[in-house]
Amino acid sequence: MKKLLISTLLLFSVLSISSQTIKIGKTFRIEPEGFYPVLNAEGNLLAFSAKNYEGLDLYLFSDKSVQKISDEEGAGFQPRFSEDGKLFYRNTIYISKLRYERLKCLDLRTATIKALAILLILDNFKVLMLVWSRRKILNSILIIFTCDV
Repeated sequence: MKKLLISTLLLFSVLSISSQTIKIGKTFRIEPEGFYPVLNAEGNLLAFSAKNYEGLDLYLFSDKSVQKISDEEGAGFQPRFSEDGKLFYRNTIYISKLRYERLKCLDLRTATIKALAILLILDNFKVLMLVWSRRKILNSILIIFTCDV
């Protein structure tokens, strides 16, 4: 009897958790048109890009304004907010037919942008990462991706 009571309570608690509904209170249109939106943890900032990941914009819900972060190619591909008030993004650079991905960080409190690393895409499975500080290379890391089938 005890097992039946516990399993019934467990079943009802699972059903009540999984049956929650989400209500949309308000919708609005952002200009310019945005794609691939990423919301910060507090829910007051929205990073978005153009259709082809070119550029990165930031929508501020507080005053309904849009700030241009970057016009660079690839800047809108998977930007990420950190818990300490930073927005990490990247941009794509092609030099002598080689593709580089530059990792950048925008400190939202000070509005400063800092380049953190460059990823040189050698082929589909090899990436060379250069990390620097004050124009001096601190470390270089060769990352080789493998695929076990």
